[in-house]
Amino acid sequence: MSRTDAEPAVGKNRLLFRSFWLPLNAVIQNWRTRRQLRTLTELEESTLKDIGITRGDVIWAMSLPLHLNASAELNKISKPQRRR
Repeated sequence: MSRTDAEPAVGKNRLLFRSFWLPLNAVIQNWRTRRQLRTLTELEESTLKDIGITRGDVIWAMSLPLHLNASAELNKISKPQRRR
């Protein structure tokens, strides 16, 4: 088998690897984010209010499917802080 015959197989393997690895990597990263968000549940309500979220918001974000970035979703729903 010549090198040119093997090249399409290598390209297929790369595509298969990427199609498997990239989603898996995203799920792993999202899982790590959930672990970090857990620390927010330990904050006082007044502190959470200062950053524009509630404990319920954090719990909701942590319950989202792993293919979603909980931190990004939480950021979307957080209330913008008013300037004084």
